[in-house]
Amino acid sequence: MLKYSVLVPTHNNEGEEFPPSIIQEFEFEVMVITGGITREGIVEGKWLNQTDRRVYIDRNIKFVIAVEEKDLPKLQQIVKIYMKRLGQISYYYEIDRHTEAKVEYTG
Repeated sequence: MLKYSVLVPTHNNEGEEFPPSIIQEFEFEVMVITGGITREGIVEGKWLNQTDRRVYIDRNIKFVIAVEEKDLPKLQQIVKIYMKRLGQISYYYEIDRHTEAKVEYTG
């Protein structure tokens, strides 16, 4: 399994909070593909718009997802769809192929 991390914004660039239902829908769509998702916490990021030199401050939920290599394209498509819904021009994600991600059942 791969470890996939992505930052999902909680507010738009005007500071308005996105409806929690969008985040819940995102989580569900990811779980359909991977079986689970972890909210690692709220993180803050900053980025500089190179055109107008405006600094944006983003409040994000960092999600960590264990995903099979074969399901990675489906996961990436879902992430892209939701980022567009959230009005993102770009977004940050990581794919860690060096961490041994496992899901173990106790039953």
